[in-house]
Amino acid sequence: VYLWNPFTIVSCVGLSTSPIENLVIILSLNGAYTRQIPMSAFGWVIVTHLSLYPAILIVPVILLLGYGPDAPPRKLLLQRNSCELTGQQKELKNQPVQLICFSWKPVVCFFLWASMWAFYVLVLCGISVKQYGGLREMFKRTYGFILTVEDLCPSLSSC
Repeated sequence: VYLWNPFTIVSCVGLSTSPIENLVIILSLNGAYTRQIPMSAFGWVIVTHLSLYPAILIVPVILLLGYGPDAPPRKLLLQRNSCELTGQQKELKNQPVQLICFSWKPVVCFFLWASMWAFYVLVLCGISVKQYGGLREMFKRTYGFILTVEDLCPSLSSC
């Protein structure tokens, strides 16, 4: 439904891949929120392959998978209400506060799925860019420029 938005279609006509990147980011975050680990890992791998900058999304994805989507902020769990309490509220206040623990199992599963998807994407990219110099040339021309930023001069005469 997102890709059928007229504004999305117009930006795609201009040969921009940002709507596709946004769709895959949403796919990754939705997968983490609903605890569908393979979908979340697939979205993160694809968006990191399309552009290196969304790789930082690993932090919210890990937090969503580890704590779960319904985890209240830690600060709210530790707050105590100091105004007058009814009898039922007093009983609830005296009960111990159950802290939500971080679960490593979904995070480890996420990294296993992300490794599998990354391997699959690299194999497909290796096959498709074989005639243009292979994966090494692809990494050099895409991620290499992003990481090293060798030349930012607009023309040779102004350098």
